[in-house]
Amino acid sequence: MSITNVRKLANSCLTFTAAICMIVLCFCDHTNPILGIITILVLLASSGKAQQNQNQNTLFLIAAIAYGAGYVVNFGDVVPKYSTLIFAILSTISTAGAVGSNILAGIIIKRPILEDWRKLFIIFSIIYTIGGIPFLLYGSGVPRKWATFNSNKIQQSPEVEPLTILPHQAETSPATKTTNAE
Repeated sequence: MSITNVRKLANSCLTFTAAICMIVLCFCDHTNPILGIITILVLLASSGKAQQNQNQNTLFLIAAIAYGAGYVVNFGDVVPKYSTLIFAILSTISTAGAVGSNILAGIIIKRPILEDWRKLFIIFSIIYTIGGIPFLLYGSGVPRKWATFNSNKIQQSPEVEPLTILPHQAETSPATKTTNAE
């Protein structure tokens, strides 16, 4: 499986799982408390919060691994030279989104009743889906040439002789040429 497909699979599993959890939460009321608790646990695992908590639970451990295999490390794949800068900029933008979601929740939820929360869950499910589809369609793990480190071999000057002469290099080495010329 290619790096691109691994990134797409991990990101899609977690993003769309979170979107489904938001829809399931619309149906969790006082009659389904166990479903609500399980849904919240799966939602936290799929949104990467398990990685921050470092629980020993297997579900959280698997989600933390998948979270790390998705978009989080994709910066290092695609633009390794500038990955820290781009990750910092996009983390700042995503923090603004987190603040905005709290403001949106304050606007939508006027009373602490399930009907108001359902509106918010549906909006967040749509946001998860809108965020997951472009990465699924256009995401890549292929490094960009303009953002890779130069790994050209250091050119040796003609005066410097290699420390070890391999058999296939014996004909072209400077030591052999001077020996043959004498």
